[in-house]
Amino acid sequence: MNEAGWKSDWAGDGGWARRSRAAAAVAGAGSASKGGAELARHDDLLDRNAQGLLTPVERIELERLRHESDLFMLRKAHAAALLRWRGHAAASP
Repeated sequence: MNEAGWKSDWAGDGGWARRSRAAAAVAGAGSASKGGAELARHDDLLDRNAQGLLTPVERIELERLRHESDLFMLRKAHAAALLRWRGHAAASP
């Protein structure tokens, strides 16, 4: 039971912290954007990859940027799903 006398849907005190972190993640993910220089570098590496001109170091960098981009999109999708679940109108892609 919490101070208000009702049972929390989160176990222990850490649950409230998790809820706060989740709310912060939703707020941050919706307004976050990838840096212009990072996007330009990713595009450049994609072009070089299509031409077969990547060095081994560039290939590793491309894999890292691809992974970061995937995680970024997942965070945004998760934030949008949470907003819809909480009754907010979220923009469709």
